[in-house]
Amino acid sequence: MTTITTLFSDPELYSLLIKKDREGFDYLYDKYCGLLYGLTLQSSCLKEYSDEIIELTFINIYNSIHLFQNQEIKLNIWMISVLIKTTKDYLDSKNISYTFINGNFPLFSFKLPEEKTVPVHHYLVPAL
Repeated sequence: MTTITTLFSDPELYSLLIKKDREGFDYLYDKYCGLLYGLTLQSSCLKEYSDEIIELTFINIYNSIHLFQNQEIKLNIWMISVLIKTTKDYLDSKNISYTFINGNFPLFSFKLPEEKTVPVHHYLVPAL
């Protein structure tokens, strides 16, 4: 991961990405990877799949950036929709059944039938 030194607006970033500019893609990854990775973990608790889903999501963003043209939404919102589609495609490709639960966007989750509820333990810390 590189350090972001230049700030790009969505139209500037789109212009770089449509040209397949490496600086634009590096910027996109650095700026949005944390957001998308966090949403992936939050949405499914599929830690073992999250890295692959994020990698596929950025490949899909790179390959389909031309579809963002003239969108009335912000780039990050479009990227979340790509993440959701990528996650669905990934789970389907692994023959993993799921129920997609759409909350107040951008909140969403994938419930897997084999998921077990993990109890949350509260530990009391003794006073010193």
